[in-house]
Amino acid sequence: MQVPQLQKLILDSGKLAKLDALLTQLKSEGHRCLIYFQMTRMMDLFEEYLAFRQHKYLRLDGGSTISERRDMVTDWQTKCVLRLSFLLCAFFVLAFSH
Repeated sequence: MQVPQLQKLILDSGKLAKLDALLTQLKSEGHRCLIYFQMTRMMDLFEEYLAFRQHKYLRLDGGSTISERRDMVTDWQTKCVLRLSFLLCAFFVLAFSH
């Protein structure tokens, strides 16, 4: 799948433009966010956006081993991880933490 030019995609999509502004604001205020996806393909596309914006993130999906999942969740909850987003493809909701 070919991703269109990301700057154009962000500007042309009202929802993505709003999410872009929100994530920029949350990052500047020191927040982290947990983002839920129903499909791993959507995670792939969102990873392209995060890389474009140079946001650091953790990704947990069906390809993650149990030990990797445990370690990622522990790091996210207990360490001062310098990552803006934690991408999940599981039964979780969108939540923000400070």
